[in-house]
Amino acid sequence: MSSLKEILQELSYSFSPIPPPLDITVDEKAPTFNVDLVKMLVTAPGYHGSLKHLRELIGHEIKHASGDGLPYTWKNELWFEAALMKSLNKPLSEVRGILNVVYDAVVDLRVAAEGLDVKGACEEWLKRFPVTPETEGSRYHLLQILYKDFFKIKLPNTKYERHLRTKMGSLYRALKEAIRRLSSGEGDRNTVIEAAVLVDKLSRSTAPLHEDVFIDRGNMNVRAEAAEIGIEMGLSDEQLAQLMGVGVEELNEKIEEAAEDKVRAAMWRGILGFKEISTAASMLEVKEPVPERWKPYSRNVDPRSVMKHPDDPRKWRVREKETVMLVEQEGDSGGFTKVVMLLDCSSSTGFDYSGRTVLSYIKDAAYGLLAYAKQLGLPVLTIAFNTVAWVLGSESRDYISHGKKIFKLRPEGSTNLRSAVNLAGSKGLERSLLVLITDGLVDPNHMREFSKRSGVSRAVVAVVNADARGIETVKTADPSVQIFVVRPDTLGRTVISSLPRKGA
Repeated sequence: MSSLKEILQELSYSFSPIPPPLDITVDEKAPTFNVDLVKMLVTAPGYHGSLKHLRELIGHEIKHASGDGLPYTWKNELWFEAALMKSLNKPLSEVRGILNVVYDAVVDLRVAAEGLDVKGACEEWLKRFPVTPETEGSRYHLLQILYKDFFKIKLPNTKYERHLRTKMGSLYRALKEAIRRLSSGEGDRNTVIEAAVLVDKLSRSTAPLHEDVFIDRGNMNVRAEAAEIGIEMGLSDEQLAQLMGVGVEELNEKIEEAAEDKVRAAMWRGILGFKEISTAASMLEVKEPVPERWKPYSRNVDPRSVMKHPDDPRKWRVREKETVMLVEQEGDSGGFTKVVMLLDCSSSTGFDYSGRTVLSYIKDAAYGLLAYAKQLGLPVLTIAFNTVAWVLGSESRDYISHGKKIFKLRPEGSTNLRSAVNLAGSKGLERSLLVLITDGLVDPNHMREFSKRSGVSRAVVAVVNADARGIETVKTADPSVQIFVVRPDTLGRTVISSLPRKGA
């Protein structure tokens, strides 16, 4: 019989898409198979040698960590947990059991698509963990009924199943359709939540027989990501503590630690558009790599474009540096002497954009601007606004303190840019760089008021490229206002680039 590592390697090479690198170990006390998405480690229980469908069960865990499975990454797992906790107002322990039904159903459909005997594996598993009178109507029972429909497994009919197919038939059919869409790659994150909500409606909560997706909440990166996701989801303190894996009594301390780690990292790397700064005379020049068409026989070619189109030189590109922003240094030559940030944290910034909230991109841009101010040694005044505006961080050069307060912003309320502009004006804007970071869904009249604030050395708007309406509103600003677009690149990094104006 092949060893566990040999089976893992064989399946990993044969599966499509190819999964990320995984290792496997044995835990004699483990109740079932599981996968840790942080350590990328599959664990097999001590009784694995007695199982006939070992390949299918290991393949199941591999698919949990694969691009066509669920949850795929530990960051996705955190997002799904937070979104469902918010939607159902349930604790993490219960939410994990609900999500497990969705994950397992989707994953086993994907394993079956690889040609493995999922029906046999499900029936073998059901003999080891049967549906009992105590678990009738549970999440686990619902999963087995799904398997009965998807894989034709043998499962005794029960009163709950008859009720499910008749009295709750429309909801059950909607759940099956959502799972089919997810398994075929047609669904998205919201489809996962929709399916999970249906699972909650169709089954009752019991202690799950097994959950096979784990993340190490003691890991500092996991904890920082959990803090950011949970805050932006608007979780209660108790829910946020559960998501982060800490006690409620130590929550504030752990959020402070997570915020500082995040801000320090963000100020030094990851934000493109406020880095690679070179000085010249009294100006700072912000440059960003942009692709240009490759000229034949030039030795300067972007290898990524060659790899993507090896047989079509017309699509090869050169990575040139293009100036996207010129900013005057502090001094006697008319340069600005401080940075004033206006940060939009209204409800609309809680919308999803490329797998993250709009607010998370606003925060990224703000961290980049803090790094920029630090480079110049300029003090920063931070103002946040939604229905009202308030001073988030008083004028200072304590960039980490500003960043930690930005980290804790939550999306809520309406959008009142005018209140932020007026508050900034009351603090003094003489010789300042005034920067608005927003989703652009603001009152056009307020945008014009922002454009015409007197005393400002330069006004800048950075708009997250999530809604075309926001982009169009920002374009109504006075031509003297520089406009930048905040968006993710193909590697998931946040990029801040210049938005051309008509006639420019």
